[in-house]
Amino acid sequence: RLSHLAQILSCTLSPDKLVRSSAEEWLETNSNRENFSTDLLYLIAAENVTDEALKLSASIQLKLHVRKHWEPRHTTFFAMIETDKAIVRENILEIMSNPSLRARVRSQMEESVKDIVREDFPEKWDAGKMMEWILSSMDDGSSDTRKLVGMTAMHAITRKFEFKREMEREEVLNPCVERAFPKMLIMLRGCLERMMQSQEREDIVVEQMVGEYAKAIIKTFWSATYLDIPKAMRQQHAGEGGQPFEALAGWVQTFLQILDCKTPLKMISMQDASKVIECDVTEDELEFKQWPFWKTKKWAQHVMGRLFTRLGNVKLAKEEHKDLAKFFKAHFVESLVNINIKTLADSSLGKNVETRVPDRIVNLALQFLVSAVHVAAAYKAMKPVMPDLITKVCFPLLSYDNSDDELWRDDPKEFVRRSADIMQEMYSPRHAAVNFLSELSRGGKRKTEFFSTVVNCAVEVLQANAQIPDLASRDRSRLDGALYLVGQLSGVLKLEKGYKESLEDMLVAHVLPSFQSPHG
Repeated sequence: RLSHLAQILSCTLSPDKLVRSSAEEWLETNSNRENFSTDLLYLIAAENVTDEALKLSASIQLKLHVRKHWEPRHTTFFAMIETDKAIVRENILEIMSNPSLRARVRSQMEESVKDIVREDFPEKWDAGKMMEWILSSMDDGSSDTRKLVGMTAMHAITRKFEFKREMEREEVLNPCVERAFPKMLIMLRGCLERMMQSQEREDIVVEQMVGEYAKAIIKTFWSATYLDIPKAMRQQHAGEGGQPFEALAGWVQTFLQILDCKTPLKMISMQDASKVIECDVTEDELEFKQWPFWKTKKWAQHVMGRLFTRLGNVKLAKEEHKDLAKFFKAHFVESLVNINIKTLADSSLGKNVETRVPDRIVNLALQFLVSAVHVAAAYKAMKPVMPDLITKVCFPLLSYDNSDDELWRDDPKEFVRRSADIMQEMYSPRHAAVNFLSELSRGGKRKTEFFSTVVNCAVEVLQANAQIPDLASRDRSRLDGALYLVGQLSGVLKLEKGYKESLEDMLVAHVLPSFQSPHG
């Protein structure tokens, strides 16, 4: 039976359309028979099947089958029988833990685990047994692959309860958090130690699995704390001799260290331990941001941004979080500000260098600063470097760059569409930078101290370009940034004495001539 199924799956990969269509029709017709899902699972597990493409095809079929037929959402779909479901639940995590299984196959099976957890946990997929499996996967004797699969399962559990009501989280999620999170923190600290060792000694190259595992742990923390911080993590006293809020403080300290440590640019491949992969800082942004250790930092940035929103401003914190917010403010806010400033300083050195930072992390760091200017302790920490943040970090991000120029030349319509894309703005460093500059210009003490610094960025560029008669020779990159900033601040400039009187002259002198630019 398995050999026949393997043959059918091989045919689905055939370049011959007729052969491929016939195989797909067979799969569609036979998918409702007993043992179909379990046969796919056993085929993936079979040691004598060495064809990776075949196992990948089987894992995709299993994912689609589980999604459609585990708990059908359409009357035309049949439901899998309970005996098959039980076999899949009992074996899928163990099969995924096989170190010889390729990452691409495992990632397809992860989707099946998420779907099964969503439907069956904790009633049919027993919470006690599953948590025992997850906890045992974190033991020192477990393989790296088994640890990663265990964390995948834990993440699936926390994701199920990410948006659930407090009562449901209290009954099911919080007991899981109490059991698993102390061990998860130990594992995350181990990952951090390996990352730091690779930076301190040239002879140590960190494993790719370290980045993947750290990312999985942090994503699990994100889901578990999405709506609120579990009670077990916000208890003020951890026991005799313990520090205040020890449970949460340990996590926050580790996240800060991850954000602060230098990103490893070499790693040992998960699939081939003899292969060392290097991060190419000159590659396209889409590829560069996929580096596992940058993704780890991105999720740490997400978590710290969320914690700061909840706890950074004591006045806005929930009543039950007040004491925790005071502790967070006293111990972590200044460090968090300094780490984000350091990240932005590294990013300002440019791309194609070792200090290059992915655009998404720059965006998140600037989003954090937009929130931080409203918190006195955070504003005080960033105030000494505010002029550099404005002139050396934020304003350069507003300027038209080489990628913009290439897109404008190749596809002007796409350039215009992207410029007006709201979703694009959410992830754009440029939009986050102008939001930060706008926030400094809104009013109060911030405006008094730094509004002139912000506006002078644009004024200096406009004046410098006005000295160049030839429009083709003007610095159109910085000019674009200056005019963009003026446009964003127009609401304030039209009301501000000393600026509103000169706006018309500025438009005549600097905007109208730009319509004659040979660059379009």
